[in-house]
Amino acid sequence: MVDISASDDANAVINSLIQEKKLGWVILKLSADSKSIESESTGPRSADTKEFQVNWDGAKNALDAVQDQNRYALVEFHYLADDGRAASKIIFIHWNPDSASIMNRMKYASAKDKFKAKLNAVHAKVLQATSKADLSYDNVKSSLDFK
Repeated sequence: MVDISASDDANAVINSLIQEKKLGWVILKLSADSKSIESESTGPRSADTKEFQVNWDGAKNALDAVQDQNRYALVEFHYLADDGRAASKIIFIHWNPDSASIMNRMKYASAKDKFKAKLNAVHAKVLQATSKADLSYDNVKSSLDFK
């Protein structure tokens, strides 16, 4: 596979999520030629970190809408830490549904590490999800072992 880069639009929305904290989630996809990552959809950032599932529900609904298609997502995941404080972390999701074509599954799996490496400033937890059950809020929180 060719070196993967993020399009200017994808870089702008990723920056808006991570640096500017204007977005709560971003859904990304491979371009038609599989040489770059493009922004597909975005969602607003929840102003209240006590509304733990707002950002997550938006991202989950966007992934549900592309059921049989592979995607990447960056989400500001809000949760209640063990000590009772509201917290959030950026998570990188590799949506790789079992129902996607083998060719697309291979393309996205191959591009994931290259793209994630380009996000080196992002210390995101990584989650690979293959079914809707993998995307439940409680399952994500427990599988990523947030403290």
